[in-house]
Formats: sequence, C-alpha cells, structure tokens
Amino acid sequence: MARFTPIALAIVAVGVLAALPLGRLMATALVGDAGLDFAPLVERLMRGSTQRAMFNTLDTAVMGAILALLIGTPFAFFVALTDVPFRRLQGFMLLLPLMIAPQVTALAYMQLLGPSSALLGTFGLAPAPGTPNPLLGRGGIILLYGIQHAPIVFITLRAGLTALPRDYFEAARAAGAGPWRVLQQ
Repeated sequence: MARFTPIALAIVAVGVLAALPLGRLMATALVGDAGLDFAPLVERLMRGSTQRAMFNTLDTAVMGAILALLIGTPFAFFVALTDVPFRRLQGFMLLLPLMIAPQVTALAYMQLLGPSSALLGTFGLAPAPGTPNPLLGRGGIILLYGIQHAPIVFITLRAGLTALPRDYFEAARAAGAGPWRVLQQ
C-alpha cells in the first residue's frame, strides 16, 4: 500500500470538497431527461437579468481594479524608492486588508460610514438616521474592492521596484535628474 503524502491528501481533499460539488452542479445544470442539453444554460445566459448581472459584475471588478491601482501604485513607489519616515509601518498598514476577511472589512466600513456611525456622529458628519448606507451600491462595492485589492498591487510593484539596482537611481540623481525624471526612465 502506497503511503499518502500531505500533498496527495490535500489534492484529494480539494477534489472532494470543491470539484465534486461543482461537478454535481454542472451535471444538474446540463443533463436533462433526454441527456446532455445546453439549451437551458444558453437560455439563462441570454436573459436580460443575467446579462445585466454579468455587466455589473465586470463593471465593478474593472473599476475596483483601477481603484486598487490608484491606491497601491503610489504606496509602492514611496515605500520602495524613497526614504519617507515610517515606510515599513506604512507598508504594513497597507497590507492589513489582506489579513482581514473581505466580509469583515465590508461590515466594518458599512458601520463606520453608515447612519449609526459613532465616529462620524461625534463630528456631526454621520448621515441622517434612516438614510441608506452610502456603501450600498455600485460606488461602495468599487471602493471596497479597491481597498481590498490595493495590497496585491502594492506587493507586486514593490517587489519589482526593490529588485531594481539603487545605483541607477543614485547616478541619475547625481547627474541632476529630478525625482520625476528618474521615475520616467
């Protein structure tokens, strides 16, 4: 009898816990009384509500990715290429959303920015009681996607920027190039 390694056990566990239920779902969706039938799937995909849902999903995902780029890119440049104070702490603070489940982050921001916000209420900035939470909707989803995915952009760019030789930056600065000129090159 062959000995199972931890990797083989992990593959079996993923197969049992993920692949089998997905396979069952696909079989239920595609196999009818007459056998394999793609017509119900195609019909559902062509519905207006399905088309709107797909468009809205793609829209919020793309806009969230753009916002993540706008948040993560400057932080990566500042932390990797400058000597700003507390840059390690800033990098760590930007990584915090990766350490917290997205659902918890969303609930925390909804509480923070909602009508019952104790923090905003202290400063008189809370929305009026009974008004909808400003994070419920397209803009809120995009904001939370951007915040949640900005650390991925930060990590990726910072890794590439720290791999660049510092000698090039120092030589360009010594030759009189300004910081923006150095970044352009």
